[in-house]
Amino acid sequence: MKRFLVFCTILVVVVALGYMCVFFLTDNEKLNVNTTVYNINIGETRDLEYEHIKKKSTTTVSVVVEDDQVVTFDEETGKFTAVKGGNTTIRIETNNSNIAPALVEVNVGDGSYDYPYFIRQASDLASIGVESNTSANIQPFNVDDSYILTSNITLNGEWTPIKGVFSGTLFGEGYTISGLNITANGTNGGLFETIGATGSVQYLNIDNATINGSCERLGVIAGTNHGDIKNINILNANVTNTYSGGVTGAIVGYNGAYSDVPANISKCAIHANVTANGDIGGLVGQNKGGYIYNCYTKESASVTGQSSSASVGGLVGINEEKDSLYSVVKDCYNLANVSSASESLGAIVGKHNFDDSKNPSVINLVVGCYYLKEANDNALVGVHGYYDISASINQDDQFDAGVMGVQGKSMNDLRVQTTFVSHVSIVNGEDVSWDFNEAWILQSNSTPSINFEGANIKLSISSINVGGSNILRADDLLNLSMDGTYYIRQDIDLGGAVWTPLGAPNNGFRGLLSGIWLEDEQRYTKISNFVLDDGENVGFFNTISGGEVANLMFENVTTEEQNSGIDAVNFGIVAAVNNDGYIHNIEIAGTCSNVVNAIDKTAYVGGIVGVNKKGLVSECKVDAGLLKNFVNNYDVPTYVGGIAGANYDVVSNCAVVGGEIVRASTHFGAVGGIVGLNSKNYDGIGAVNSNYVTGAAIITNNSFTGKNNKHKYVVNSAGGIVGYHEGERVNYNLFDAEVSGFAVGGIVGTSHATIYENQTTRNSLMVGCLVGGITCFLQGAKGVADVHDNRIEGVLKGIDYSGTPIETHEVVMHISGTNTIKCGLLVGGGGESVGNSTRVAAAYNNFVSVEFVGVGTNFKSINTNAKPICPEYYNNVFNKDLMKDTFSHWWNTIQEFILELYGAGTWEETVVSENDLTSTSFKYFKEQKFSDAIWNLDFTLNSGFPTLYNVVKLPESVEA
Repeated sequence: MKRFLVFCTILVVVVALGYMCVFFLTDNEKLNVNTTVYNINIGETRDLEYEHIKKKSTTTVSVVVEDDQVVTFDEETGKFTAVKGGNTTIRIETNNSNIAPALVEVNVGDGSYDYPYFIRQASDLASIGVESNTSANIQPFNVDDSYILTSNITLNGEWTPIKGVFSGTLFGEGYTISGLNITANGTNGGLFETIGATGSVQYLNIDNATINGSCERLGVIAGTNHGDIKNINILNANVTNTYSGGVTGAIVGYNGAYSDVPANISKCAIHANVTANGDIGGLVGQNKGGYIYNCYTKESASVTGQSSSASVGGLVGINEEKDSLYSVVKDCYNLANVSSASESLGAIVGKHNFDDSKNPSVINLVVGCYYLKEANDNALVGVHGYYDISASINQDDQFDAGVMGVQGKSMNDLRVQTTFVSHVSIVNGEDVSWDFNEAWILQSNSTPSINFEGANIKLSISSINVGGSNILRADDLLNLSMDGTYYIRQDIDLGGAVWTPLGAPNNGFRGLLSGIWLEDEQRYTKISNFVLDDGENVGFFNTISGGEVANLMFENVTTEEQNSGIDAVNFGIVAAVNNDGYIHNIEIAGTCSNVVNAIDKTAYVGGIVGVNKKGLVSECKVDAGLLKNFVNNYDVPTYVGGIAGANYDVVSNCAVVGGEIVRASTHFGAVGGIVGLNSKNYDGIGAVNSNYVTGAAIITNNSFTGKNNKHKYVVNSAGGIVGYHEGERVNYNLFDAEVSGFAVGGIVGTSHATIYENQTTRNSLMVGCLVGGITCFLQGAKGVADVHDNRIEGVLKGIDYSGTPIETHEVVMHISGTNTIKCGLLVGGGGESVGNSTRVAAAYNNFVSVEFVGVGTNFKSINTNAKPICPEYYNNVFNKDLMKDTFSHWWNTIQEFILELYGAGTWEETVVSENDLTSTSFKYFKEQKFSDAIWNLDFTLNSGFPTLYNVVKLPESVEA
């Protein structure tokens, strides 16, 4: 009994303790939330739903919004409202430290790319582009907003395509839109009517879509795409278009460039039956200036053309260029059956436009594409067009048609990864496989499928070798055809051989010669170590006649007999003459050229080309070169330029870095850092723009003509950018070096035409007898010759004919006489009349901050009849403080001149200083009508002076 009582006592205690534990456990307060994440749109209001379990009378609850700029909370109603796009957290907490706070995440969409509107149901999707939005949203969903799906959406009934041009982004997030049922007539039909150039639809599944219509352009996603469609999976669709002459595709009807931006379709998987009465493709009906890559059509799908005159393709109906933009279909395959009575029928492309008059860098391409032979009859060609490409056509012939590797394969072959070759590498001539890392995946016993989890893939065609011959050895260069296409795939050292220019004036180069990019060395391939032979036309090419030379380095190029030089009329390292050709991305390094005029003909000497007669020279660089021209006993003009001796068309985005450019003669001519003579004959433009000269380069015209010489000093000139200018314009250039000679200008030596928006830097030095910060001589002899909106800095230095500097105190102001040193802040001298012309050359809206060293200042030259012959000055701004410090005791005279020039009452009303710019005198630049579209007039800039927006910038590697 005693043991039994003890047992009962223990049992009672245990039960009591258990009851107490259960009581305390079940009596705990806590906070529960039903929804932990809210995705709402700006302007929407939601109840903050939470549950306070076993609330005690002493417990209070508070709600804290971490970012009340995004969401506000109303304590009375218990609701929160989205007021700004972004993310925040709502914290629900109590005064009881034992109760864990509840956290709610709120994401607010405002239609921006970073915070897109949330599409949660069919009515939200249907609200896009609707003027009056009757859904729960406070404001309409516009076609330029961005959106994101938060769930699968099932559409019921007839879908009205989203109207207008969709220029936002629709993020599908891998969700599915089912039941897309469209009956459309008119121009564009699809989920959207048109996707604009900035529009994008991505990561979206479309299931069970039925698209019927009579539309000019019809597709499941859109009728027209100018933007970016990627990562789309069309699971099951039927598309039918009865419009005669329309374009139809499972994705879009028309995929076309807008302005100069290609349209893109990538990483799309399609299972659709497409039937149409016009141009039709399993992906796209018409690809015009668009890129289609890494896409495929699935088995048991079909493409059926119902017109005998239309273009029908398994992937693309018609592939053609838009203006100068080419179209590309790359790394795609087709398993769908393709059928039509049309002759323009292809398993990949129904009609491929190929213009063999164009060089292969700007032709339409179809590369790395495959199709299932069993589904498409072994006789069906892959691409119909310039060539009908079938599996039997060898690769070289495919190259000639802008097509590479389009082949019909068996199903077993299409299940093997090694089958899928994209193209031949331009770098090493080897095969490049499809991207089975980011773009594609291949599972066992299957054909490739899209890797939707992979990174976004951008189309890269720079490494594609389409056509052309490989140049690997020096001997290959000797046999270039004037019509051929060639790629220099590795550096070629000519071993000091004497080089005879290729071609002739009447048989110039019409093809393409290009190097390739060496990624490891960060440069293009080069041709080096050769000697240019003597002759009238000297260069690697004699003449370029409509051809293209690009992406090359020339290194250690010399001329025979470096001391005595060669007798050349037209001289350029790349070509003596460029006639309607295109020279770009050329670098000249370590070149030493000595050209002597021993022929009674006008000579043109340039670092890249002697004469750019009609054509474009761009993105070329002459680095540390030595270019010399001497004239022996002939009274003929010569012109020397760092890039071109003479330019009659366009020289742009070129550079001269370091080295010397020298002209020496007792006869007239000009030398320029970029161009010697700029004119506009031969129906050209005569434009020199966006070039720079830097790196301690020295430009020299050692021709000091005196007063008795029959050729006046103005035609013996040197300019930082152009020596003698009578073309259309010189603009956006930068000079950061030294130029010297008889008549010298910081930008242009002698000018008869417009010069605007150029700059000389503080490091620049202009030395001569007749010197101008912008130009030594300005005269409207051949039309408009205004000099405006230039920023001129640096040092102007006066010398006499022997080259001896002249001290400031030895000369006087307002002087005349041919032998007198003359220097102008903007212009050294000029004329108001030429022949019967009364055109006054004008200099206005320029900013000048130059230092004078030993110069006689020619603000206002007076001729023998005591009439002013200088250009017309107005609205210019000068750095007063620097001028005052430089001129010292001549300061009062300069002040009087400028006051007279501007008709101002006091100096302070006319000219501002650097110090003034940081306070109140910023207003003077605006008062002088400096355009804030041309000048950066932000006076808070550390530079203290306004800068020009459009002037070419020095790369960081050469900036001082």
